[in-house]
Amino acid sequence: MPESLYEVAFREAITLVVGARPVSVPSAVQGRATVSSDAPDEAAANGGEIDTEALIRTFAEESGVDVAELVEVFYFESDGSAHLNVSGRKLGESTAAKAKAVATAIAAAYHFADDEPTVSVEVIRAECVRLKCFDKKNFFTHMGAAPGTVLSGSGSSRVLRIKSNEIKAALQGVVTVARGTKE
Repeated sequence: MPESLYEVAFREAITLVVGARPVSVPSAVQGRATVSSDAPDEAAANGGEIDTEALIRTFAEESGVDVAELVEVFYFESDGSAHLNVSGRKLGESTAAKAKAVATAIAAAYHFADDEPTVSVEVIRAECVRLKCFDKKNFFTHMGAAPGTVLSGSGSSRVLRIKSNEIKAALQGVVTVARGTKE
């Protein structure tokens, strides 16, 4: 697909997905902070939905990664939840590498698109399960080693905190691997 059509294709894909099936909020996402301080007003104005295009644009502006590259790798649900738009096998060779990539990517998405410095590991776990890279036995070990983040808290209140001086480079690394490019 020509690069000039990525944004249009993304918009159409979101329209098809949102229009084709109701969007439910996974229980893991319900526990995270609100999408942004403006989200309730924005959601009310949009019939309960967040402007996903605005999230992607903000994500690109804040992270320094091109919108077209982000659209290849990420998407946001109408409730503001971030997901990876690639299969798990594109994220690394091992389950550990894949889980770390998911953790870095999702934490970065919430950080740059929504200014959230922490993300519940339950959100990361849900995405790892969806992408078939969840290793129950070693999950927290992988989370503790995810580039650009620090695991903190205990039990069900564990969160990934952003290392602000490392997250941009870590995100670019994940985007490069997920897109299969060498830059």
